[in-house]
Amino acid sequence: MSMHQSECMDQLLEEAQLPAHIEMQVRSILNTRNWDLDLSHANLRDAGALALAEALKHNASLHWLNLQSNGIEFRGVAALVAALHNNATLEHLLLGNDNHCRSNHPLNCIGPEGAKAIATLLKEGSTSTVYHIDLSYNSIRDEGATIIGNAMEQNPSFLRHLSLAGNDITHNGVEALARALMCSHSITRLSLGDNQLGDTGTTTLANALQTNKSVQVIDLSNNNVGYEGAQALTTVLRNTTTLTKLNLARNNLRDAGTRALGSALEKNQSVSELNLSSNSIGPAGACAIAKPLGSRSGLERLDLGNNNIEDKGATSIVAKFGRGTNVTELDLSNNNIGENGGAKVAQALAHSKITELDLSDNNIRDAGATAIAEATRSSESLLHLNLSGNAIGDKGGIAIADSLCRSTSTLTFVDISRNDIAEKGGLALLDSLAANNSMRVLKCVGNAFGSSSAFARRLALTHHKHPTLDVSFR
Repeated sequence: MSMHQSECMDQLLEEAQLPAHIEMQVRSILNTRNWDLDLSHANLRDAGALALAEALKHNASLHWLNLQSNGIEFRGVAALVAALHNNATLEHLLLGNDNHCRSNHPLNCIGPEGAKAIATLLKEGSTSTVYHIDLSYNSIRDEGATIIGNAMEQNPSFLRHLSLAGNDITHNGVEALARALMCSHSITRLSLGDNQLGDTGTTTLANALQTNKSVQVIDLSNNNVGYEGAQALTTVLRNTTTLTKLNLARNNLRDAGTRALGSALEKNQSVSELNLSSNSIGPAGACAIAKPLGSRSGLERLDLGNNNIEDKGATSIVAKFGRGTNVTELDLSNNNIGENGGAKVAQALAHSKITELDLSDNNIRDAGATAIAEATRSSESLLHLNLSGNAIGDKGGIAIADSLCRSTSTLTFVDISRNDIAEKGGLALLDSLAANNSMRVLKCVGNAFGSSSAFARRLALTHHKHPTLDVSFR
């Protein structure tokens, strides 16, 4: 770096008024050999982005740069893009925002103009090496999505990962992205969650995915996808051999849309992760999803949380476990599952490959918890068990404690928070840990036993014997 360039850098950093530790990280880019740099939530704003852009011009090693939630707008992103046209190493550029970002961190907002600047990195002839771009929650809207899509269409063998979640994109904006997908040979991950595609936009996207042979992961969560959108996706599911993860959480599939998807999944062997949580699915929809869960299915992770499948739906899902299903992670939380449903899940555990089971926020009570606890004794795979919020009392707590005492227990994580377990059950749980060599985390928050002196003494003794064990009860 020349003297003039160094003086320019000093001036930019002075104008940015960054905290000392952030300024040090920006300066380190000038001579660093690190492959990645995380400057997320650093309050850079445009002034800091200008200084960072100057540093990037002289960096020849950085591969991954995280600038999420920094208050960067068009001026800042334009400077970064100009610098990246002369950078031959950076591959991952994260300019999105955390949807759950704390209020004291400013959000990036590059808008359609910022999307236009980013698009120059994607066009044919660009010398940029960036192939992973995150622009989530940046208000690029339909105009920005169209610009990005048009650039991708010009250079179909470049971009691999793209996140445009939370950008107010409708069926109009997704048209250009769909055209790009039809000719793309490179893109493997596409996130369009938290937009406004609706059935029309989803159908447009589904039509493009029928010809695309590269997309492996797609997120369409919270897009008001209903039966028509689900029906459009069925052709994709029947014919794809590349799609492995599909997220349709927080839509409006209901039983009708879920039945359509279930029928298509009977012909599919590639999808390994399916998220259908928060879709107003009832027992009939759960039964439809259960049908393809045979030995030929590749499905390993299934999320049906926050629906209303009840005992009947839960029974139909777990009935497949004894028939060679490959499901290892199952989320049935908040589904109005009662004692009978809990017992049916328990019966299936011994014959399953389940490693993670979430039954939180149901109503399995002591009877269901006791059945589950008994089943864990013969399970050879279960590692994570969540039974929080199930009205479980001392009887259920003692049954779980008894199962943890067994030397054959494989459990490493148990969450029994927000139940009705009192001191007797709480002490039994702590005592069980003395004979257990597998447990790493026990969550007991929101029960009645955490405030007793006897429990406090027993907890101190447990921590003395197992200093690495995490027991949380407050």
